[in-house]
Amino acid sequence: MKKFTRITKVAVAMLLTCSAISVVAAEVVRPELGSWPPKITVPTNKLVLEGIVDLDKYVEIGKSDKGYRGIAPITGGEFHGKNGFKATVRAGGADWQLERHDGVWELFALYSITTDDGTNIVVDNRGIAMDPAGGGTPVQDWYIATNPTFQAPIGKYDWLNKSQFVGTVDAAPDESYVIVRVYEVLTK
Repeated sequence: MKKFTRITKVAVAMLLTCSAISVVAAEVVRPELGSWPPKITVPTNKLVLEGIVDLDKYVEIGKSDKGYRGIAPITGGEFHGKNGFKATVRAGGADWQLERHDGVWELFALYSITTDDGTNIVVDNRGIAMDPAGGGTPVQDWYIATNPTFQAPIGKYDWLNKSQFVGTVDAAPDESYVIVRVYEVLTK
């Protein structure tokens, strides 16, 4: 058996490494749009929170350069959900609304909730609302979709900080409250 020199051994190792890298790189093929790989991730949604948020009388700000502005003050309410979650909505928050020139409403609700064990959590729920007929549809039949995010302290409720959520809002006919549903987006 022939003895390999140290230089020969290094050269052979480099060649084998380069060959392995070439094989791995050659296996990755960028797909064409519309011809997705057989296994794609299709997200699903799971209801994790449901709440009733009480509102005070709507405060009209009026026309601005960006559209018509108003505020829906938040006065209270309650949430319940996943793993026995229970919380009270604290008064003092609001939904800062803007009706754009195209008729779509931008929603920005910022408020806090306190769980039944005393933990305070900030809710930042942004989205859009639209009258599907372009005018005259009762508000309880509008399209309303949101993207709620949370600021919970590390601990029992920090699962709220670690997922993506989507939401729906159903308004009462007199707009004295809304029903908020929060769905966790699942990818696995």
